[in-house]
Amino acid sequence: MNTLSKLGIKSPVGLTGRTGRGSKATDLATLLATKRLIVVCGSGGVGKTTTSAAMAIAAAQAGRKVLVLTIDPARRLAASLGLSELDNDPRRVDPALFQARDLPMKGELWAMMLDTKRSFDDAVRRHAPRPEVAQRVLDNTIYQQISDALSGTQEYMAMEQLSELTRDNTYDLLVVDTPPTQHALDFLDSPDRMIGVLDSGVLKKVFGGAAKAGKSYFGWLRRSTKVVASLFERVTGGEFFTDMVEFFSAFDELYEAMRNSSKRVKALLKGKDAAFILVTSPQPSHMQEANYFLSRIDSYGVSLGGFIVNRVHSLADGTIPAGDAAPVPDRMVRSLRASVPALQANQQLEPLMQSLYSAWQRYAAMAQQDATQIAQLEARTRVWVKQVPYFEADIHDLSGLDKLNGYLFSDSRSAATERAGS
Repeated sequence: MNTLSKLGIKSPVGLTGRTGRGSKATDLATLLATKRLIVVCGSGGVGKTTTSAAMAIAAAQAGRKVLVLTIDPARRLAASLGLSELDNDPRRVDPALFQARDLPMKGELWAMMLDTKRSFDDAVRRHAPRPEVAQRVLDNTIYQQISDALSGTQEYMAMEQLSELTRDNTYDLLVVDTPPTQHALDFLDSPDRMIGVLDSGVLKKVFGGAAKAGKSYFGWLRRSTKVVASLFERVTGGEFFTDMVEFFSAFDELYEAMRNSSKRVKALLKGKDAAFILVTSPQPSHMQEANYFLSRIDSYGVSLGGFIVNRVHSLADGTIPAGDAAPVPDRMVRSLRASVPALQANQQLEPLMQSLYSAWQRYAAMAQQDATQIAQLEARTRVWVKQVPYFEADIHDLSGLDKLNGYLFSDSRSAATERAGS
């Protein structure tokens, strides 16, 4: 029995996954069956959260204990999995929900949504050398303002969660739905930028030095920056500089532990048990991002599993419509009036047929553009490129996710063979 049969997923009539020419890449089903970590990247609005949930379900159906971690604040994942809410604690999806829809479930499916503020608080407690140091940071006004607003915080906290979740073998597979960003690789870059800001040499010398030098230094600092201090004090109150000094003084004892935690997760992301999957759409702007991702991914030392292209325009059988495939409007009108006598005097028939013909041509043009964009991506990569059609309605439940999986795990061997022989 092959991997797809074990997943219990039937291939639909329609689009199939494809691989780059001459590809030796591991297929999606095998990645989900063998990896410990799948990182799903992509810009906003491409169906990344939904695709992450679908892949997690497929792995759980095959018998693995899977946790899908999302950073999406829209709570779409919770709704699609039949959960009333998600928070920073893993919740199991009730197997009865799958049974009610006659869907197989051999393993376990768990889900959680990153709470950035709570995760940052937990990280402070975890990395502080002493409880009183942690409390100094948590009580600090500056920390309370930046702990969920500093650029890169979401990405860094996602890595902190990964660090904790991978310390034991509680889960066979983690599927990480990364934060939507303009560039998919921000997930790898942002944590270093965030720590870089907090560990800035200039800031630490100015504010950290004040704590070490005592009141005389602090008095000099306030006198030498009188104008700036006056402005900040009018806006934030008279304790601004005091809070900044206290923050950098206390946080100084956490930097090394935070850096080490980040290094540990990065080593995991670069290891043999992890794979990155980029979710995109055929829109030119999204495909430009996919090509940029492809051009840079090797420099990060991580493994690219493949691409999933959602919302592809095509016919029901997966073929690409031609703009001139439909009969011209006047022929359709003559044919209909000849076969249906009641339509002979209908004055709305001609404009209706013209509208239908125009809609067909527009759809055919979109489908051709999609096909061109995807072909260009396939030509540049040696990993698989899965195609998922444009669904008429949003996916919002387990049945919809199962339908999506029908396309993600459709048999791609015939398509790959056909391409290799062309």
